[in-house]
Amino acid sequence: MTPQELVKAIQDHEQWLRNRSKGRRANLRHKDLSGAGLTGIDLREALLSGTDFRRCNLRQANFSRADLFAANLSRADLSEARLIEADLRGAELSQARLHNANLQGADLRGGSLITGGGETVVFEPCDLSGSDLDKALIAKANMNGANLQAARLTGANLSESLLRGANLSDVVADGSSFARSDLRGANLRGGSFRNASLVGADLTGANIEGCRLDGADLTGACVEGLDFSAASLQGTKLHLSRDTLPRNIRSVLNQHMNWVRSQGAEGERATLTEVDLSRIDLRGCELSGASLRRCNLTSVDLSGAYLVMADLSGARLIGANLEGAIMDGVNLADADLTGANFRAAQIGPVDLKDGAGRPIGRKWPANLSGTCLRNADFSGADLTMANLVDADTAGLRSEGAKLEGTFLEEQLIA
Repeated sequence: MTPQELVKAIQDHEQWLRNRSKGRRANLRHKDLSGAGLTGIDLREALLSGTDFRRCNLRQANFSRADLFAANLSRADLSEARLIEADLRGAELSQARLHNANLQGADLRGGSLITGGGETVVFEPCDLSGSDLDKALIAKANMNGANLQAARLTGANLSESLLRGANLSDVVADGSSFARSDLRGANLRGGSFRNASLVGADLTGANIEGCRLDGADLTGACVEGLDFSAASLQGTKLHLSRDTLPRNIRSVLNQHMNWVRSQGAEGERATLTEVDLSRIDLRGCELSGASLRRCNLTSVDLSGAYLVMADLSGARLIGANLEGAIMDGVNLADADLTGANFRAAQIGPVDLKDGAGRPIGRKWPANLSGTCLRNADFSGADLTMANLVDADTAGLRSEGAKLEGTFLEEQLIA
């Protein structure tokens, strides 16, 4: 296609966009436009299937609702381009630059084409490997099976998009949004999703090995079948259902709850040592009297839980949420409570009783001796008579806390 023919086709198309009864819709199917400078071109609704746009300058171009089926846009510069609801099935976009582009509602699935001779040609899902999609808007797009390996997606918005089986391995998607997106079976191996939003996303069966999810928000996400053991989760907002625990651990917890409710007539007291319960949602659970010595309770949600006379000595409770928990007489000796939330928690003494249930006139205080309380928040908590001898209280917040009779460094407080 000569430059003159291209200019004429674009002029006719622009006239057609203004008045459908005039001009002519651009039909550039299978044309070779590689390397052309087409900055700001308006090809909305144009017929561009199979067109070769390799290495083109398409900055601020408008391809909204255009037919780009199986088009080749590899290494093209599509920065700030508009591809809203464009048909990009089977398109080649490897190493393309799509910085701040808008692909909202675009279709990037695979597809097939029947040739004049009756032969069916199958195109793989869109190839965006190595492309620059920083700050791109790709919300509500269909990217099932798309190849985004090693793509840059920093600050991109892929919320409510379909990404089933997509390849997102080694992507850099820090600060991006995948909120309410379908990522079932997707490959996120080695990807960086720091501070990303995955709120309400479906990650069932996804591969997150080596994923960096530090600071990411997975509130309400479906994480069935995920293995978090090889992922980085520092500061991640994630609480797993009790159903994700091994069956034997779930059984121990259920038996304990029956034991408490029946006052020992049924069930059995829980005794778990060095068990990983990190990030589990245990809000409001009845764990009074349970033994959880040296268990990993990092980032666990125990808000409103009952832990009266429970033994959590040596446990790891970094970043845990125990707001409003009832913990009278609890044993937290030598536990790590760094950054934990104990706001309005009740950590006072227990009145000891004899076999007939009569008070014997002696109290059993909570034991926090030797604990690490760095940057923990005990605002409004009741720590009456608690033992904090040898506790590390650097950065501890205790505004409005009750500290009557509390021992710290062998000194009686209040």
